[in-house]
Amino acid sequence: MSRLEQKQGWRHRLGWLVGELLVVFAGVSAAFVVENYRDNRKQVAEMHQAIAGIITELTETETKARRYSDAILTEVTRWEGLTKKICRGPAKAKRYGARSSRST
Repeated sequence: MSRLEQKQGWRHRLGWLVGELLVVFAGVSAAFVVENYRDNRKQVAEMHQAIAGIITELTETETKARRYSDAILTEVTRWEGLTKKICRGPAKAKRYGARSSRST
């Protein structure tokens, strides 16, 4: 074997090694790209699910708040009615022995 053949054999092996490393690098890089894409899609799906849960929770809270405010308004109206029945002006005051401002 001559030196020329040895140099060509060495260059051939080096070229083969560089080609193999390039293929491995491309494969690993592609795997990272695919994994990142999957992670991104998973995060988007989780975000949509979280937003849907928040919307549901807010809707339920709004419904409860409306129910409570309606109940409070009903009670306030009932109390106002009772107050009007209890205090019916000067006629009630005379009945309990109080003086009206007109008699002085």
